[in-house]
Amino acid sequence: MQQTGQLTAVDELREIVETTFPNEEIAFSFGYGSGVLSQQLSSSTTGDDEIKVIDLILVVRDSRKFHRDNLQLNPDHYAVPRVLGTEVGASYATWLQRHNVDNNIFCNPRIYFNVTPRIKYGVVQAEDLSVDLVDWKYLYLAGRMHKPVVTIVDNTRPSATSHMDSIQYQQDNHNLPAALSTALLLLSLQNEQEENDESPTTAQFAEAAVYQQIAAISYTGDFRTALGAEDPRKIQKLVESPGQLERFRDLYAVPAAHLHQAGILSMDWSWDAKSPTARSHLWRALPPSLRALEDMNDTQTASLKLAAALPTIVAPAARYQSFKGLFTAGVRKSAKYAARKFSKGLTAK
Repeated sequence: MQQTGQLTAVDELREIVETTFPNEEIAFSFGYGSGVLSQQLSSSTTGDDEIKVIDLILVVRDSRKFHRDNLQLNPDHYAVPRVLGTEVGASYATWLQRHNVDNNIFCNPRIYFNVTPRIKYGVVQAEDLSVDLVDWKYLYLAGRMHKPVVTIVDNTRPSATSHMDSIQYQQDNHNLPAALSTALLLLSLQNEQEENDESPTTAQFAEAAVYQQIAAISYTGDFRTALGAEDPRKIQKLVESPGQLERFRDLYAVPAAHLHQAGILSMDWSWDAKSPTARSHLWRALPPSLRALEDMNDTQTASLKLAAALPTIVAPAARYQSFKGLFTAGVRKSAKYAARKFSKGLTAK
């Protein structure tokens, strides 16, 4: 039985993965986006003429082996690598994915199969995902996992390999607590900036506002948002669409409970924004590079630096990923995808 707002059942998603891709190297996979979880602001999905597209992330043990097998199984998923032949093409795809200056993802966002639902997907090596979840090196997949996703395949727990075992651990113990702490610090900064007089000691937020701030982290600095290629109500939809508020609540239940137990966050989503102890606790949950911005003698400047640092992480990954699509899926499919995104953004305004 599907949950409210979930458009594609886990069993259907699993069948898509199992029947479309070589599965030997897939350690973990998840689905996200409006084809998996509704991003409509009403419970009705009728009247939406757009064909559903499933967004998938495949976390693999060995990228070269995966691309070699996938080139044999799905050669039309590749542009340049297909021309190079299976072995050289797999090596090239792996280099493009793991050793270039972007986000360690081989993304094929331009693939639209002549079936319903259509899918687009990205491939990442397990240890590269772990690094992003812990360090926010790119905030590309870590940012997607700030929001509710649907786990499709999880073959990591039985493995004895540490980076395989750690995917869910890194999500639960690093990525989610960091996202919640970042949101509280940024919302408190907004409160301070909006106050004409001395800002109040206690900052209180609506629960949905906290989740919207979390959802916004991975869009700060994304040129596609600035250019209008994204729905301007996307953040609102991510939180307020049917079932999403409950999913966010479930996703952040544990890190929120830890803050409650530590006396940092009240059950009404308020916290003492001027308490050095509380602020230090939140800063300690951030990735090391952002944690270094902490300045307890000038908390507002520290929070401003945090707000300024996030776009510098997000922007390069988003920019290079779009550029890399020319080499993974080809110019024609990339252009079609870009046109579709801009059209979607414009019609939503």
